Amino acid sequence: MKRRFIYIVFIIGLCVIFAFVAYYFHGRIRTIQRKRLLQRRFASEAEELNKGLESSKLSNMDPEVLKRRKTAVELLSNGVFDAQVVIISAGIGPPYKPTYGHPIGDESPVFILYAIDELCSVATVYYDDSNDPNAFGEPLFRTGHYCLLFPGDERPKFFWYLPMVCYGEKKSEKLPYRRFIKHDSGLSQPFVTLEVTVGEWNSLLAGRGQIILRDANLCELSRIRLKPSEYENDRETLKGLMLPED
Repeated sequence: MKRRFIYIVFIIGLCVIFAFVAYYFHGRIRTIQRKRLLQRRFASEAEELNKGLESSKLSNMDPEVLKRRKTAVELLSNGVFDAQVVIISAGIGPPYKPTYGHPIGDESPVFILYAIDELCSVATVYYDDSNDPNAFGEPLFRTGHYCLLFPGDERPKFFWYLPMVCYGEKKSEKLPYRRFIKHDSGLSQPFVTLEVTVGEWNSLLAGRGQIILRDANLCELSRIRLKPSEYENDRETLKGLMLPED
């Protein structure tokens, strides 16, 4: 009887060990598969960026933009999960009026930010209306809040296209904590607007200041200066949307 009991315990122990080993290797295999999938995604994004660099239309590209794109291509094509984050471009576009959409989106200027972040390190997007290279900035929005509204792993490319709204508040403390308002027009996919203060609204529309990306520990990851649009019509349109600050 005693031997039988020992034998049963031994079999159960072997089953537990086997289950643990199977679970461990299954997790390892999934991790490796996930890593390879991401590497293929990174390589594909690098290829798209490289095509842009070789395009004749971009032969007169701004040197800083060219440098940022080349850095992004190098990071994406080296087969390593890099901690470095690079902002490729940032700016404000005039209102875009699609055939179907929410009226707020039709009338709003658009905040556009394109960045490469292989490890999903960016936690908060900051804005400062100066060109001080040491400026800390004020939080504009948290990426986690955006992901709560639109979940999904966008690595390595993060492209924020956010219509902006301003309801006259002059202090950021009076804005909603998340700064995002989700809209569902019933005609197209839901989207969010980014609420800003009057001062931020006017500075952003004028193309002043800089965008700063920070991680969860508030360490700087990347920054870029904003520039007014190169198109006069767009500059005039944005200027016409500015609000009095008195």
